[in-house]
Amino acid sequence: MALKKHKSKVRRNKWIDYPAGLAHCSFFMVKKHKILTGMTVGALATVALIFSGPVFNLLPFQAQTMADRASIWAIASSITLVSLAVSIGRLARHRFVEPRDMEPVSRKQTPRALTLSQQLQNTLEQAVLAIGVYSVWTALTPASWGIMPIAGAMLFSVGRLLFFLGYSKGAGERALGFALTFYPSLAMLGCSIFAVFVSGSA
Repeated sequence: MALKKHKSKVRRNKWIDYPAGLAHCSFFMVKKHKILTGMTVGALATVALIFSGPVFNLLPFQAQTMADRASIWAIASSITLVSLAVSIGRLARHRFVEPRDMEPVSRKQTPRALTLSQQLQNTLEQAVLAIGVYSVWTALTPASWGIMPIAGAMLFSVGRLLFFLGYSKGAGERALGFALTFYPSLAMLGCSIFAVFVSGSA
């Protein structure tokens, strides 16, 4: 008798939990769709960036001398570092006005400080990658490939802005910002490696 009651209770709980599980699954699918949409838009923007330079040469600028290449690298790096400086400044300002976060970071941070710290960490990682890629690009790619690092740095800045604005809203809201930051660096690194192999086999 007790076993029958237990089975009946389990059966009722299953039906009670089913709508909640279905809602959770639906929420997950919506979030996943937002992430995939952001990644797709970021990938398309990256393809447009790459094709606008080395393929169709829509950004004509001949970096004939090492000074030209150094200037391109310096400008692109400066644009990228602005995002990093802004991220550092936001966290520093918060710690200045929030007494609970003025103490050493060994103490528990407020949610706002933790969010800003995570944004800073991610921005630092992306900036190091991007500036490294700009160095490789300016050193190894043909002069006809133009001002691609500067265009990539501008896309980096747009991506960081969107990343900051959507960070607290969830993964789906910050996916586009992350994609616009990461994908161009990845694509430019791949193009730089490709240029080395092409020039070596020529």
